[in-house]
Amino acid sequence: MRRLMILKNLKNIVLGIWIVLCILVSGCNVTDAHRPLARQGVLDLRGWDAGKDDPVRLDGEWEFYWRQLLFPRELSDPIHRPMTGFFTIPGLWNGRVIDGAKQNGDGYATFRLRVKLRPDTPQLAIRILDETSAYQLWINGKPIAGNGIVGTSHATTKPQYLLQISQVPLGEKQLDIVLQVANFNHAKGGVWNPITLGTEAGLARNQEMLWGLDFFLFGCLLIMGAYHVCLFLLRRKDLSVLYFGLFCLVVACRTALTENRIFTWIFPDFSWELVFKTELLTVHAVFLLLLLFIHSLYPADCSRRLMRALQGICLAFGLVTLVTYARISSLLVKPFHPVIIFIQGYIFYVLLKAIIHKRGEAATILAGLLIFFLTVVNDILHNHGVIDTAYIAPFGFLSLVGSQSLALARRYSQAFSTVAQLSAEREEHIQALSRMDRLKDEFLANTSHELRTPLNGIIGLAESLNAGSAGPLNEQAKANLEMISVSGRRLNNLINDILDLARLKNRDIQLHRKAVDLRTMADTVLAVTGPLIRGKQLVLVNSVPAGMPLIDGDEDRLQQILFNLVGNAVKFTNQGEVRVSATPGDSEIEVLVSDTGIGIPPDKLETIFNAFEQVDSSTARNHGGVGLGLGISRHLVELHGGKLWAESTPGSGSIFHFTVPISSQAASTVAIESRDHPTPSVPSPLSTPPATDLNAPRILAVDDDPVNLQVVRNHLGLEGMAVTVVASGREALALIERGEVFDLALLDVMMPGMTGFEVCRGMRHRYNAAELPVIMLTAKNRLSDLTEGFNSGANDYLGKPFAREELLARVRAQLKVRKAHEMSLENSRLRREVALRAQTELELRLTQRRLAGMLHAVPEPIVAVNESREVAFCNHVFEGRFGYLVDDLLGRSIDLLFKPAAGPLESWLHAFEENGAGLSNAGAAMELIAADGRSWSGRVVPATLELESERLLVLSLGEAHGAAPNILWIDDLSLNRQRLQQLEETLNGLTPQVLEQHPGFIDDLRAVDRSLERMSRELTPELTEQEQRKLIVETMKLALDLWAESTQTTKAELARRSCQWAVYVNQDGWERTQTLDRYLSLDTLPLKPRLKKVLHTVDFVLSSAPDNPLRRRLEAALERLRKAN
Repeated sequence: MRRLMILKNLKNIVLGIWIVLCILVSGCNVTDAHRPLARQGVLDLRGWDAGKDDPVRLDGEWEFYWRQLLFPRELSDPIHRPMTGFFTIPGLWNGRVIDGAKQNGDGYATFRLRVKLRPDTPQLAIRILDETSAYQLWINGKPIAGNGIVGTSHATTKPQYLLQISQVPLGEKQLDIVLQVANFNHAKGGVWNPITLGTEAGLARNQEMLWGLDFFLFGCLLIMGAYHVCLFLLRRKDLSVLYFGLFCLVVACRTALTENRIFTWIFPDFSWELVFKTELLTVHAVFLLLLLFIHSLYPADCSRRLMRALQGICLAFGLVTLVTYARISSLLVKPFHPVIIFIQGYIFYVLLKAIIHKRGEAATILAGLLIFFLTVVNDILHNHGVIDTAYIAPFGFLSLVGSQSLALARRYSQAFSTVAQLSAEREEHIQALSRMDRLKDEFLANTSHELRTPLNGIIGLAESLNAGSAGPLNEQAKANLEMISVSGRRLNNLINDILDLARLKNRDIQLHRKAVDLRTMADTVLAVTGPLIRGKQLVLVNSVPAGMPLIDGDEDRLQQILFNLVGNAVKFTNQGEVRVSATPGDSEIEVLVSDTGIGIPPDKLETIFNAFEQVDSSTARNHGGVGLGLGISRHLVELHGGKLWAESTPGSGSIFHFTVPISSQAASTVAIESRDHPTPSVPSPLSTPPATDLNAPRILAVDDDPVNLQVVRNHLGLEGMAVTVVASGREALALIERGEVFDLALLDVMMPGMTGFEVCRGMRHRYNAAELPVIMLTAKNRLSDLTEGFNSGANDYLGKPFAREELLARVRAQLKVRKAHEMSLENSRLRREVALRAQTELELRLTQRRLAGMLHAVPEPIVAVNESREVAFCNHVFEGRFGYLVDDLLGRSIDLLFKPAAGPLESWLHAFEENGAGLSNAGAAMELIAADGRSWSGRVVPATLELESERLLVLSLGEAHGAAPNILWIDDLSLNRQRLQQLEETLNGLTPQVLEQHPGFIDDLRAVDRSLERMSRELTPELTEQEQRKLIVETMKLALDLWAESTQTTKAELARRSCQWAVYVNQDGWERTQTLDRYLSLDTLPLKPRLKKVLHTVDFVLSSAPDNPLRRRLEAALERLRKAN
């Protein structure tokens, strides 16, 4: 039955082929009785109606002049070179015997044809495609068309392919057509394309139809090719789609280059050789891609060797075409035709086998390929002149594209149906697996918590006992306790491995990269595994060189990798050594863990990295383990961007290699803190009693498990910390509410009634993270749990079971953070006090400068004290007589100047503090200590002075046996200043109406002004030259102070903007004001100061300064300076 069906299908295919052949043969007419042909150089078209009939081809016998390039005027001369003979156009001169010699494709010739026309022939045009490989055409002596440059050698000939339609001269009854042709670039020479004559409209209409057809084919093939290439990019597994897409693109390229040559029509100046070689390459590429396409569809039905041989032949032809000249490449056209025929036959054979074997869509593809191959055969026969049809291979290509598209549509339709069915089943399986995965995650999380809680108690109690919490222990007891701790950690590592395996499958592990010291980490791992080698003749060696560059990775995960490898080596090695070493490279470090153990068979070197895989069952029984460590280690190494592999010789040991990237930081020692594989605790030789120091850190531990609370109490108590333990979150919050103060809180996450997260949030209502650090103790290390802990306000977390050193390290770190916060608050308070002190000193200096203007002119020594009993001023007479400098005295207590026996001073200061009541203007005898330690005895008279809302006690010193100092004017000045202040307040309240009602008020004010002026003259006598110089310096200093305070700029800016002083710039870029600086010191002040510059500078500063005490002081100094000059 199957054979009958196959024969029936073949019968249908053969019938289809026969129909197509009949269609092609019907168009094959070497001669056409109705088409006029030229005879002996003359074509009679007098029976041809150009306006009604189709364009006519100028085929037939043309006059032939071999190796002669004759022009029309030469042919019209009665005496011209003899004709070689007649030449049938279209035709080639290859193989033609001329002068006894058989010609090849090279040569040049002239052709001539006379065409007789009807008298009523309308305007005509001529169409010529291209001839090998250059031509020039004249009609009735006029040049009409041409391609390239016609020459007599390869050097003088330039080939070109370009279709042309040109008008024929109007009104001629006979056409004398002269055609020069030269070829030195192609294997075939002659006139191989027909020349067509017709009306211009008819030729243009036919050409537009041909171009339209070519553009249609080109567009269809280009779109289908791009579509199949894009389809491959979406589904890269199906190479047949890619090959067919490239096949369509190559055929589209060939369509543009051949027949009507639409490419050269668009780009007429394009290189002829490049166009020609590309045309040949498309032939080789088409059949190469066709072979690849068929092989990708039906590999089982193809001979691999034959396919490769045929593909190699196509590549060889293409390579020769690519690297040789066009003349040589054109010689390969005919030799490739048998290859094409053989490829077609073999592909038919493969497709027939595929149909017999019921391969998908083989019959559809075979039908399309048959039509394509028949059109190719037609083009080959037409190219050789066997049949007179046309180049129809593009239509064959189009049929092949259609059949492939149909086959592809069917394949994808079936695939979509299958995918839809599988998707529905997959969705059901995914939902079921998702439910099971959630149950598994919850089970693992809860189980790990339940396992870790008692495990934490076992490890913690063993470590605390080993550390001496219950008193001294003998060495045997310490060794047993250490083995308990190590065994507990091994169980903890197994729990972690199970969880890590689940995370790796779900890709739920995130790396926290940083710089890690490999040598330090190796020391830690070897210390942890040290207790495991007891009873073995085994040595653990750290051969990582000192100064090794830091590695970039997750510290905990790298330590886990190394722990698994070292632990595995210790487990399978009874004697010898386990060594950790490293070799630095350019961008990564190769770490080696070697042992002298039993080794691994070669066939197991890869399988040992699979989960739950052991070397063999007996080894697993002897050494235990579940086979998770190496698989997890390889995954973790690959997450770091490295590789993990093993080398081994059975009986001699193994070497495990893994690579990790080098960190960009410089080599240094980095402390290792591991959560998964912590360093074992070092037992203390003596037990430490619980803390009794009142200054000891107070720790609040909250856990519902009394074992865990005892572990925390033991660990922290041995370090001198005061630990308060409670069993619930509510008790902890109650202690906080009662005002109990703690330095740190340890909270268990999972507690009945109130979780650790809720307790932490409650604590944060009263204390921030810096005031009360919180460390969460959790057996759940999932990212969501850790994130919730930090969002609740926790400072850190610690996974159970934890090591004693890790607990102490994290507690100490948080206590240091809290201490740093307290120190920051204290520093802030001190900074405020320093700022206040600086402000006080500034006020004292301003007071000193205010007093200087009034009190420097007094002949007696004067010192002023503020309400804080600090020296606020002393005049120049005081400085000169007693040897003090005002900068040394400013801000010092007045008690340091007078001997303690100076009782009157204490009473005056007390009276001064009581607003001046009880001060005696008679003064008292007192003794003062000079700067050099000598004592001075004299009479001291007190007085009070209020200057700009600041009260001062002014002490005037006189000789013991001389007249008492007269400082009653200070009281008058103070009284007048009070009156003046009241007067100013009254003036501020006056209105124009009041002034009109009291016309004598202005006169009274003028009288007061004259009184104040007289007092000023009495208090300010005429200044000496030295006093004037001091006043200039003081005024300039006040101006600079006011400028800096009001503008926040430098004196250089004042010099520049006032236009009074020069500004210089050093080579280092700093600005200097040398001239201005000379006016700020008596020592550098010029002998003849420029007072005008000083006055202009002061006026400039006052023009932009706000109203404040410093401005008023500058104004007073300026007034004194103006009066003195």
